Amino acid sequence: MKKIHILLLSTIIFATHIYGMEEAKKKEIIPLPFVDEINEHILLMSIKYPHEHFETIEGMQKFLRALSCVNKKYHAYVNNPIITRNNINNLARKLGNYNSTIAKLLKTTGAKNYLTCSQQLYGVHENDMKDLIMRGADVKYQPAHDFSFLSHLTIFESSYACNLKKMAIALECGADVNGGQGYYGGPLFYAITSGFIDKIKLLLSYKPACKWLHEAIEKCNIEILDLLFAAGESPSEAVSIFQKKRYPLEPIQKTVLQHCLNKQNMELLEKNSPLQ
Repeated sequence: MKKIHILLLSTIIFATHIYGMEEAKKKEIIPLPFVDEINEHILLMSIKYPHEHFETIEGMQKFLRALSCVNKKYHAYVNNPIITRNNINNLARKLGNYNSTIAKLLKTTGAKNYLTCSQQLYGVHENDMKDLIMRGADVKYQPAHDFSFLSHLTIFESSYACNLKKMAIALECGADVNGGQGYYGGPLFYAITSGFIDKIKLLLSYKPACKWLHEAIEKCNIEILDLLFAAGESPSEAVSIFQKKRYPLEPIQKTVLQHCLNKQNMELLEKNSPLQ
């Protein structure tokens, strides 16, 4: 008798479960497996933005290494070259450290690939540069206590035309005009102090906030100053910098000051013009 009751109860429960599944389909109720998909999505998002959850390199390293051991899918996602590059740069900004140092300390498969590909950027031909970037190279790469990749291209005049092409690709792929500043400044600073006109034009085309007007004045190069004025720097500010100097101006400085005064007067005339 008891066996019959148990069998009947089991049949009713099974039938009810099947009926419930059919009704869920009709009403388009979210099936339970979708919850697992949501959980996985949240987990994958945490892999994509781990710097938001960790304050130390060690914490992020343990998290990424643990996830990469779960299965092949997670291992591939954790070590994806694009995700790895973004993670390293985000953590470098957060901790105020070099991206090369972060990568060395992470020691993940993706971080090792990041270092290898980024170091290859220095010797790669411009035609192969984008392919290397897709494989994980970082145009924002900066060795510890050294020039960033873009600064390196800006400073060294050997293969000038080649470097200019590589600079254009690096900027197109996200390199920062004033990024990776060393003891002094970033790429634009070095272009101005070195007097590389074509490189200054290229860097200014990306509309940087800081344009290093003081350094251009010290260089006493009218062509560079005109490029900065065209990019939004004020001739009045340049005149003010000259007026603050505490020592007599040299002839070349007087020439540059007169040029800035002429530009200032033209600017004032344009502002006061009835056509404005």
